Amino acid sequence: MRILFASDLHALRPAFELYAEALAMGHYDLGILGGDLLDDFWLPEVKAAPLPDPPPSPPRDSHPLISETPEGADDLAGLKSLELEMKRILADAGKPILLVAGNHDLTSWEDFETVRNIHGKRVELGGWSFVGYRWTKVEKSEAEQAADLKALDPLVDRRTVLLTHEPPFGRLDTNGYDGIHWGGRALARFIVRKRPAYHLFGHVHEAAGIRIRAVNGGYPNSRAFYAIDLDEGKAMAIPAEGSADYGSADYGSADFGAEASGVQAGAGIASGSAPADKD
Repeated sequence: MRILFASDLHALRPAFELYAEALAMGHYDLGILGGDLLDDFWLPEVKAAPLPDPPPSPPRDSHPLISETPEGADDLAGLKSLELEMKRILADAGKPILLVAGNHDLTSWEDFETVRNIHGKRVELGGWSFVGYRWTKVEKSEAEQAADLKALDPLVDRRTVLLTHEPPFGRLDTNGYDGIHWGGRALARFIVRKRPAYHLFGHVHEAAGIRIRAVNGGYPNSRAFYAIDLDEGKAMAIPAEGSADYGSADYGSADFGAEASGVQAGAGIASGSAPADKD
C-alpha cells in the first residue's frame, strides 16, 4: 500500500491544492494528514496573548507561510467554513484520506465524503490498520495522555500505522535552536510497548524528516510531502512543488539510507523492532 503523508498545512490553500493534486495523480492508495490543518493564530484572543519570555519558538507571525489571515478565519464560524473548504479540496482527490487534528485545530474535522478523522479509532485498509491520536502536551499532561493511550492498546499491533500529531520524546522532536524536546514521553513509552509498524506525526516543523520507522511530515519548513510504501518499507520526501510528477515513480525499489531529512532525502523504514528513544 502506498500513501502520501503530510502534516501541519496550517490552512495554506496552495499546500492543500498541491497535496490533493499529487494524491489524485500519483500511484497512491491513501492520503494521511497529521494535524494542524487549520490555525488559531488569527483569533483575536490568540493575537492578544503575550508571548513567553523567552519565546519557545520564533514569533508566530514571523513565518511567511502563516503571516496573512485567510478571509473570515478570525472567528470560530470562519474557521468552520475554512475547514469545509479545505475538506472539499481534499475530497476532490477522489481517494480515501485519514487524518487527525492538531493543537491549533479548534474545529471538529468531522468526516466528509472520502475524508475521515480517525482520532481514537482503528481503520483497516489494504491489510494494514491505521490508528489515530490527536492530543499533545499543549492540551493534555503526560499522565492524561498515558491514560488515553492505554485505552488504545487493543487497537495497535505490529501491522498498525500509528498517526499522531505529537512526536514521541527524542525522535524528530527538536527545533534545532533551543534544545527542547517537544515530543511526549508517554507516547514514546507507548510506542516501545506496542511497536506499531510505522509512526507518522508532525507538530515540530523544524524536525521534518524520516528516521527508521518514523516520519515527521511537518510541511512549513520542508515544503515537502512524504511518499511511503508500507509493503516495501520505503519512504522518501518529495518537494511539494511538482509533487504530482513524483507520484508515478517507483520509489519503493530505490536503495535509501536508514535516516534522512529534507526535501531530497529518502529512507528505508525498517520492519523490525525500533530502538528505545533517547534524549
